[in-house]
Amino acid sequence: MPRSRLAVAALAGTGARAEDAAKTGFVTKTYKNADGTASPYVVFVPHDYDGKKAYPVVVFLHGSGETKGGTKQPVEVGIGSAIKKQEKTFPFITLIPQAETKGWGAEGPNAKRALGMLDEVTKQYKTDPNRVYLTGLSMGGYGTWSIAAAHPEKWAAIVPVCGGGESEGRREDQGHSDLGVSTGTRTRPCRWRSRGTWSRRSRRPAAARSTPSTRASGTIAGTRPTARRSCGALAAGTEEEVTLA
Repeated sequence: MPRSRLAVAALAGTGARAEDAAKTGFVTKTYKNADGTASPYVVFVPHDYDGKKAYPVVVFLHGSGETKGGTKQPVEVGIGSAIKKQEKTFPFITLIPQAETKGWGAEGPNAKRALGMLDEVTKQYKTDPNRVYLTGLSMGGYGTWSIAAAHPEKWAAIVPVCGGGESEGRREDQGHSDLGVSTGTRTRPCRWRSRGTWSRRSRRPAAARSTPSTRASGTIAGTRPTARRSCGALAAGTEEEVTLA
């Protein structure tokens, strides 16, 4: 390709990125994979974003029902639904990727793609590297534990909902308290998570109570289901606030 065409293409790409960065609200983006394929994802940009101050970032991992080919898109459940109820004032840049196969395990392609998307978002927007949070629902809750354990240095805190994992050598799919995800010398706090009970029929944890943290500086609206309800009931549960520093 002649140099003039290369220059025009580069300028066009720069202009497109600048235009995307100027948009607020729910913005659909495309991630280019190493094999040349494209994966869509959604970023919520606070309505008062102007690029002057650094914003905190939340990464939300959906459940199995929103995997590629499912009946709903990831933005329609969990944190996406919560944001829509307070869209004008929600203060976090929020990344909502979509798994293309089942599972968010840290070594799998979905997790690696989500982290690549996070890298893009933090480069395109002015973000605070000390306030990057990871949360997920059901399958995404398990992924939250897995990714946080593999990359504890990336997260200020995690918010797994209806998902078990390993934390400091113990299973964390029952009980409740502020816990840390520890790998080597680094520890990241679990600020809020669902408490599960085991169903004899399905052998899967059913959602029960949840415990919020009380640290200030930004709020995520979550849900508080009653005992023995499924993870899917979170979408219709009573709203509860999770505060993150």
